Amino acid sequence: MFVVFLGPDGVGKSTVIEHLEKTLKLQEKKVIKFHLCAPIFSTHKRKGAPNNNPHGELPRSLLSSILKLLYFLIRYNLAYFFTITKLLNNNYIVLMDRYYHDMLIDPRRYRYSGPKWLVNFISKFVPSPDYFIVLDAPAEVLQMRANEVTFDESARQRNEYHNFIRQRTNGRVISTIDDINNSVEKIIKQIELH
Repeated sequence: MFVVFLGPDGVGKSTVIEHLEKTLKLQEKKVIKFHLCAPIFSTHKRKGAPNNNPHGELPRSLLSSILKLLYFLIRYNLAYFFTITKLLNNNYIVLMDRYYHDMLIDPRRYRYSGPKWLVNFISKFVPSPDYFIVLDAPAEVLQMRANEVTFDESARQRNEYHNFIRQRTNGRVISTIDDINNSVEKIIKQIELH
């Protein structure tokens, strides 16, 4: 199964995915995790430093933004067909921290300055995961955990992620304000039900 995790900064995506990976491995499942996009032709995980100022860089120009979208379209398809498909055929559970669809909610993080309808249109040609998990917490909690964006931006993103998941039949919102083990248990139940 291919599962994508989305949610605003401070919601605990990395922590939840790490705990989920450990729990699934204890259950003797084959698990691999990636950030944003899988590598092409390989299952080697790229390591990069987390972005502590996601809105700090200037947006790209309109032309550069459109070219970046086209690059993403090609890259996500190649990564899916050459890496993710191979893993799924070998009975792996693929966990993805963020994915293309994250750009619908937070285009500024990706320095995108083009129209939102174009991001949405291209999303129809990006391979969809089996399941979307949107991790959720109130804006006040998000700000206490990571104040990388303003309170208003945290609240806006939270609302947008809820709208995103409402439009899909293959997804669920999971709260991360409870104990981490409870959140992981709920995610495993959702994966097993799907």
